[in-house]
Amino acid sequence: MKAEMQEKRKKLQALSLLAKALVERGRVETINEGLKFLYKSDGHEELKTFKQWKESGQTVKKGEKGLMLWAKPLHVLKEEPKEEGESAYFPVMYVFSNLQIEPIKTAAA
Repeated sequence: MKAEMQEKRKKLQALSLLAKALVERGRVETINEGLKFLYKSDGHEELKTFKQWKESGQTVKKGEKGLMLWAKPLHVLKEEPKEEGESAYFPVMYVFSNLQIEPIKTAAA
């Protein structure tokens, strides 16, 4: 499982290099905005977490894989100051797009 997550992080890091080029050209302000721009080129117009889609009356289709973005560094999430010399660890977060959802099916009454 740990090796699988490391592989996913490597893929996200590679994709982030493309996003970084967009930042350097001034097309977007952050790496995550660049990632979203790249996903959008594949038709992924609206990105939300699983929970956000569920709250909007949608569900993620069975078997769909989340699109990866960088989450806030752990010290920011914990509202703790970063220690001197400590590098920020950015966790991976998963979102799903408008191409990966369907309306929540309700049981017939």
